[in-house]
Amino acid sequence: MAFSPTYYDSIPGVLCLLIEHYGLPDQIFPMHREALRLCGTKASAVDEAMRQIHLPHRRRALDLGCAVGGGVFRLRHYFDQAVGVDRSSVQLAQARTLQRTRETSVTWTENGVVPRTYLVRLPDDVVTEGIEFIEADIYALPANLGVFDLVTIEKVLECLPDPQRFMAQIPSLVAPGGYFMHVSSYRWSSEFTPPEKQLGTPAQAPAQLDKLLGPHFTRECRFNVPFLLESDSTSFCYGVAETLLWKRH
Repeated sequence: MAFSPTYYDSIPGVLCLLIEHYGLPDQIFPMHREALRLCGTKASAVDEAMRQIHLPHRRRALDLGCAVGGGVFRLRHYFDQAVGVDRSSVQLAQARTLQRTRETSVTWTENGVVPRTYLVRLPDDVVTEGIEFIEADIYALPANLGVFDLVTIEKVLECLPDPQRFMAQIPSLVAPGGYFMHVSSYRWSSEFTPPEKQLGTPAQAPAQLDKLLGPHFTRECRFNVPFLLESDSTSFCYGVAETLLWKRH
């Protein structure tokens, strides 16, 4: 799977994220039944975080770098309103189609073989009202975005040219007593992030993030979420993403 700054707007990139966010086990990993427990883990970080969170009100949640919207729909399960922000019009078009019609499909010809069509449907219990998708650069967020009880990012920092600059915005987005959730496998690439801007190895990055957030946040918990991604029809990538949860002072 070739990741590059333009990959996520390509058909394979859109398909990869649709399957990661919404795919059923037979779409994600059709040949090995023992791996089913690793499929459909997109919502796992949100679900576990909500078991750790104590909020008097669950009014607004924000997912930055929301891509095709799976995290936003999951946040809406817990909050009165969920907002997703992404700079990719291609990815947001899929999210908005799912919000409007509850289904979408992508057809992809891989290595010249018979085209593969994936149909993705939202589960019946997913709520689609009270959701907004905004196209914006996450370094230049709309001034009227407001504050949120929970702000989340998943595998976003490793796609940014300057993670520290991005993190400087977080305190102004989280309401007092609210939470910030970061999910990452720290797979840094110089194509996205210059080496001098990277936050270090999985052992080093949490301390770097604590330092950046420390004046405004206290870290509440840390846990891991496994995931499985399709590289092509016969190759798959297993990984573990770390979830860190901070509370705003």
